[in-house]
Amino acid sequence: MELKRIRQLISLMKKNNISELELEESGFKVKLKTNMPSAVPTVLTPEITQSMPYYTSLPAPPQQKTEVAGNENLKTVKSPMVGTCYRSPAPDKSAYVEEGEMVKQGQILCLVEAMKLMNEIESPYDGKLVSVLVKNAQPVEYDEPLFLIET
Repeated sequence: MELKRIRQLISLMKKNNISELELEESGFKVKLKTNMPSAVPTVLTPEITQSMPYYTSLPAPPQQKTEVAGNENLKTVKSPMVGTCYRSPAPDKSAYVEEGEMVKQGQILCLVEAMKLMNEIESPYDGKLVSVLVKNAQPVEYDEPLFLIET
């Protein structure tokens, strides 16, 4: 990385009131940090091309009382983390599951992307998928209901 490029980054940090910047380019890594506090946190996200996403599997959430009032056989599958929910393995692929399908314990229901990691969300129950409560590419919160399964 050329000194001219580093100076441009410093100028960019000052102009946008950024207190810390880390960049990796062509195998060269640079971390710039100033003591001036940032008025408004700013995040610069470079366009990243990734040939193959990294997938990891989370254990099924512990079974807890998740019945919906009036139907004790209706169980809720909740998000174990904050992230973005994806209903299919890729944009051009069909959803892992659809309403009305039978699902088995351990079957993948969706993916939740958190910090660039794709986490498989598995069904903790055997039963019929009664309702899908999230849309594809929808942000989800921790403990947010994703699916209803009738056991």
